[in-house]
Amino acid sequence: MSIIKKLLGYPVDDKELKEEYSKSEDIEQKDKEAKDKIIFEKMLDTSKAQELADKLIEGYPLVINFEDLGVHESNQMIAFLSGVSYTLQGINLQMTKKIFIFSKSENLEDGSIMHFYNQYREET
Repeated sequence: MSIIKKLLGYPVDDKELKEEYSKSEDIEQKDKEAKDKIIFEKMLDTSKAQELADKLIEGYPLVINFEDLGVHESNQMIAFLSGVSYTLQGINLQMTKKIFIFSKSENLEDGSIMHFYNQYREET
């Protein structure tokens, strides 16, 4: 549950997140690699767009919360990061109405990003 708290902007100790990951005993060690690199960001404005794009290019999966951004700014950021993801042959997945995952294609190989998505996405 601490991952959801972090996505919603609540302060969460990194140790608490690691403990939650380690509870998933059915995931092999290999499956933890991409998931352990995830960068969680709650957007307050669009000033970090370039920095986040650089992180995505470097291979870090992004989980971005757009709840505190207006519709126009959110759409700009989603379009920008989707374009970056597209050029990397990656994906963007919508977890909730305002929380998205952006990932490079190489992070999809071990299955941990899709496992993370399926574990925490909001059922519609």
